[in-house]
Amino acid sequence: ASNIADEADPAILDESRFLIGLCRQSAKAIQENLCNPAGEIPSVPKALAKDSIWDRLLSREVRGRTVGQARAAVRLTIKSLWDYPEIHRRRLRPTQREKEKTALETRRIVEVADGMLRGLA
Repeated sequence: ASNIADEADPAILDESRFLIGLCRQSAKAIQENLCNPAGEIPSVPKALAKDSIWDRLLSREVRGRTVGQARAAVRLTIKSLWDYPEIHRRRLRPTQREKEKTALETRRIVEVADGMLRGLA
């Protein structure tokens, strides 16, 4: 957030806005997956599917510390989302405590992303 507040390059700000939005969407999708019934295999929203965004995450068209940190945050969040259906298929369901911890973490991600996006508006 402090890097973005100090950033003046419009390309970096636009890329950061996009990446923060992905991070927020990923966290929301994880929250939804936590609520799925045990027999229902969760899915990854098409807009967050690996084939939809992988090239953009690996892109080095826009560079800098701010964008690099935003990409790292997205990769951490979205990797959890991408792994969730396979974990579910293997019946490695989270415990209630793990669900609560994940719900808290994803709520915090959404709150921070919302604040950052408001600051970029």
